[in-house]
Amino acid sequence: MPTATVKVVDASAVAALISDESLARDMLLQFTGARLIAPALIDFELANVRVTKLRRGQVRLAAAGP
Repeated sequence: MPTATVKVVDASAVAALISDESLARDMLLQFTGARLIAPALIDFELANVRVTKLRRGQVRLAAAGP
């Protein structure tokens, strides 16, 4: 059985997927079939991305979700 390719993801890539940004499709294609690993602090990094988008008015509080 072939092993999956391992890819390291960062918060910006995951945020693009979560927020369905224009890069989301490209990210999804890059990640399909791969085993993803992320830095231990990714939860905090993602929270920071959401807070930054809220402060800039790029998302509403109801859309910021978990």
